[in-house]
Amino acid sequence: MAEEAEHVYAVDIVSDIIRRLSGSEPVFFQRDGQFFAASTAGFGWLRRGLNIKQKVKRFGEEEYPEILESLDITYEEKPKNKYEGSKLRVVKKELGRVMPLIFGSDDDSYNLKNMAKTAEVLGKLKPDGKIRLVSHGSGYHSHKYGYAADGMDFWLSEGRVMDKARFFQLMREKEETLLTGLEKKANEGKDEPEFGFGEGSKERILSVYNGSGADVLPDALVITPHFLFTFPRTGQFRHRENEAWTTSTGFIGRESPVRFYHIGGGYKSPFAAYFKTNSINISALGTEEFNAQARRMAADLALGTKLVAEIMPQVQQYIERLNNMNNTAFAKDIVYREELQRVK
Repeated sequence: MAEEAEHVYAVDIVSDIIRRLSGSEPVFFQRDGQFFAASTAGFGWLRRGLNIKQKVKRFGEEEYPEILESLDITYEEKPKNKYEGSKLRVVKKELGRVMPLIFGSDDDSYNLKNMAKTAEVLGKLKPDGKIRLVSHGSGYHSHKYGYAADGMDFWLSEGRVMDKARFFQLMREKEETLLTGLEKKANEGKDEPEFGFGEGSKERILSVYNGSGADVLPDALVITPHFLFTFPRTGQFRHRENEAWTTSTGFIGRESPVRFYHIGGGYKSPFAAYFKTNSINISALGTEEFNAQARRMAADLALGTKLVAEIMPQVQQYIERLNNMNNTAFAKDIVYREELQRVK
């Protein structure tokens, strides 16, 4: 009997693409629940990271392993006067590695340019085998209370550090738990009536698809100035309709860079990999300058497509697992929908 192929995980795929793209080890961190693999050439992103906030204590309930196996790197600074509240600060020895990850007090946006700067700054530090995890709190302020204008305030709410290898292991375990759970629900739901979503197993799967439940699809992307690569589904940028972007295009800190398209039930193999090129403009005073920019653009794009093509076998394996789960759960729905199409 042939051995079953070893499972692959999104956290390794995006990390490997950035590693190949930059030619060096990426800078890894987690911010506001999202995983990042950053480099000066672009960054990889995953929707869900590990838990950074401790559980509310309940009888007999165990704490998250990532909390038990990480260290809190913050302390509370007492207010200087009665008009101020206490503030969370980063311990001194972690400042150099954590401050580049923290947003300013009035803005939680980022872009390719400052992500590259973060990777450049942190990449110069001696590797210590650790990864930093931070989260921000936020609050609304109104001009009615003395502010110059309405707006948002942001502050550090959590900060932890843990062993990087253990972090990746826990990320893989988290993905495996989600995917195994979906596969179990698929086998339970395959005998449910077509489009009988209600409260059954298929409805639980759909809650993961649309994010209405406790779990969401493991959306992943890699973005550079030249291309956007997403899997297992696609979407569109939140910032504009024409889908072009620059190194200064802003992304909101606690939102996904891409608004991923909804996937409904009853469709065969809805998951795929998507490669989108950026419509970069060339501005040149003459033939020589134009040709130089065109050659550089073509070379950058060719490198991106080459590297993605090299890792597509792993991406294909990842996508096939999701599609097999989907096609099992919604087998009756798929047949019913295909029969309707033949009748039309």
